[in-house]
Amino acid sequence: MDGLDPSAIRDVLETASQGGFRFVRVRQGKDEFEAVIAPSITVADEEEEFDDVESTNGVAEAKTKLVNSGHVGQLKWVDGIEPGVSVHEGDRLGEITALGISNEIVSAMSGQIATVFEPNGATVDFGRVLLEVTVE
Repeated sequence: MDGLDPSAIRDVLETASQGGFRFVRVRQGKDEFEAVIAPSITVADEEEEFDDVESTNGVAEAKTKLVNSGHVGQLKWVDGIEPGVSVHEGDRLGEITALGISNEIVSAMSGQIATVFEPNGATVDFGRVLLEVTVE
């Protein structure tokens, strides 16, 4: 892959991702680069309700959502990501880096982090559960 320009590959991947493409192939002479592009973040369709949480003041029972990895790569959390921390929709939680390209993990919900499943620096696979958030 010595003949392929890394910045050109980044540009192709960003353009393909923005265009909604799932697969990219770049060829230049004998050099070739292929990649499968995934969404940057997904929220599991499952919602779990805690049966043992009682509503004492008219507040609905707590629900949790899972934050899954949309990429394969090395995980880097922003400082302070730990159980009990409040997050808001749109907050930057961290990033997953592969091939020199960083993909941000942005909160799709507001709530409180219940569980951090993957430590800072972990290598994660696509679809891996990263966080559990108790939704407000």
